[in-house]
Amino acid sequence: MEYEIDLEAIVRFNVDVVTIPGAPFGMPGYIRMSFATSQQNIRTAFERIKESLGRLI
Repeated sequence: MEYEIDLEAIVRFNVDVVTIPGAPFGMPGYIRMSFATSQQNIRTAFERIKESLGRLI
C-alpha cells in the first residue's frame, strides 16, 4: 500500500522515528513500531509523530 510506505517515510525523515510498514506482517494500512526502549523515549517519539502529522492536516 503506497500510503502506508509514504507515512513510514514521513515519520522516519521528518521526526527521526523509525517505523516499518505493516503489510509484510499481514497488516496493510498500518505501521509497526518497536517498544524496546524507555517509556520516556516512547512518549517523545509519539509527540514527534503527533506534531509532524498535525502539520500535514
